[in-house]
Amino acid sequence: MLLQFSVTNHRSIKDTAIISLKASTDKSLVDCLISPDEKKQLVPVLALYGANAAGKSNVLHALLLMREMVCGRYAKLLRGEPLPQEPFAFTDQPTQPTSFEAIYFYGGIKYAYGFSFDKSRILTEYLYHWPNGREALIFSREGGSYQFRENIQEQLTLSGRTAENRLYLSSSNEWNCPQTEKAYLWFFEKLTGFVGTEMRLDAALSAIRQGGSEKSRILHEMLYADLG
Repeated sequence: MLLQFSVTNHRSIKDTAIISLKASTDKSLVDCLISPDEKKQLVPVLALYGANAAGKSNVLHALLLMREMVCGRYAKLLRGEPLPQEPFAFTDQPTQPTSFEAIYFYGGIKYAYGFSFDKSRILTEYLYHWPNGREALIFSREGGSYQFRENIQEQLTLSGRTAENRLYLSSSNEWNCPQTEKAYLWFFEKLTGFVGTEMRLDAALSAIRQGGSEKSRILHEMLYADLG
């Protein structure tokens, strides 16, 4: 369950933009709120609205691009392949990194995961969790330097196998690292959506190949749209 997402320097977004599902102090619809940890109250639905070309779709594109970098098409880049950075164009500092951060709940545990990158490498990356209501670092990365709190020697070995253009959250899960598994699964299992033709086509084709209710729904919509 997403609590907050922030993005900096992506497409039309220059400064940090934040969306939050934290509920306000208004009690008029308190029965509609949800509580992933029996403490925080979140709204079940979030709407982004504004003028045309205000950047609404770019916020969602950034969130789904973050997923694609964790467990999608950009998660297994070959060494030296470029990262999908689309920085804000109208700036006098074209080499500025792009940054994403997601704060979310999975299995009743709160996680904060974020990273920054440019076209060639991951610059910073970090993962925190709150297993007992208190913040604890799982790992942090700055350039080629890592910090770990658990299973240190094994994770240092895994970090040495992580190319500079790949996320440690992704590569560590290829080696079944228990420290990062649940944080990764939220992106893989829970974060879905459609933004842009390319992402929509990939997701639709994948659902059709897998079959089941999603395939039936997509085929029904295609017939209803009379696309031939």
